[in-house]
Amino acid sequence: KDEYTWELSGDDAEEIVRTDKKLRKMLHQ
Repeated sequence: KDEYTWELSGDDAEEIVRTDKKLRKMLHQ
């Protein structure tokens, strides 16, 4: 898979959002 897509389900969604924010911060440093 080239696209980065998430399968969201309940608690996973929260964790994914947190991880995504962390990754974005790292990318923008």
